[in-house]
Amino acid sequence: MPRIFITVFFLLICAGCEKQEEVQKPPVTRDTSTTKKESVETEILSDIFEGLYIVNINSSTFQDCAHPDSTYWVVDDSKKFAAAYNRIYDNPSVYGSIAAKVKGEVEDTKDEKIKIKYPRTLRVKEVINTEKKNSSNTCVPYDYWAFGKDPAWSLEISAKENIIALELPSEKKTYYFFYAEQKQREGFIVYSNYNTIQRNSIEVKIKKEDCTDASGKSYPYFVEVELTGNKKFKGCAIKGKNPDIM
Repeated sequence: MPRIFITVFFLLICAGCEKQEEVQKPPVTRDTSTTKKESVETEILSDIFEGLYIVNINSSTFQDCAHPDSTYWVVDDSKKFAAAYNRIYDNPSVYGSIAAKVKGEVEDTKDEKIKIKYPRTLRVKEVINTEKKNSSNTCVPYDYWAFGKDPAWSLEISAKENIIALELPSEKKTYYFFYAEQKQREGFIVYSNYNTIQRNSIEVKIKKEDCTDASGKSYPYFVEVELTGNKKFKGCAIKGKNPDIM
């Protein structure tokens, strides 16, 4: 057989083999679900956050107002967050929190022990504003906010924060109690509890009736507060945005 025909014959056979291999080769696929999951887990969100900066004995956390069910572990790269808290509270408290607006990034918590309770961390880059909580700036739902004069006092009741906090500026002191479920008694909504550490008791009685403060402004609730030592206070209150509260 002439050499030229032999060469052409082998070339045709090889071309057929390559074509057959190309047909039999399995298609390349991508697991899009895995890729999507990995992108979510490593996502870093940069934004401005508003909420409550909560300082405890061994922790500092941030409760996000945009997502009230989200509480982040705090890493303060700005080195100014703790100082801002201390300027508002003369005497640091394990129950204390302040209203804050910060610029930062939310990322996955790296410490495995912390991650169990706080899977996401807010890394604070800049502290924009901080102030003491009040009924206007606290975006996390509270149940009732009460206040009065002679002497001046204010009271926050919040199931979300798990606190009943009575502030007496004249004493430069805030009395803290864990939140207790409300009870009904003689037309009043009643909250009462005892602080075993500070050894103080409190009873708050709230009634839905018109109340006028010292400036003549009207509010929908009247309040009576009794603290250990027969300290009694009367004033007005507003109801928060907690839908579960009567």
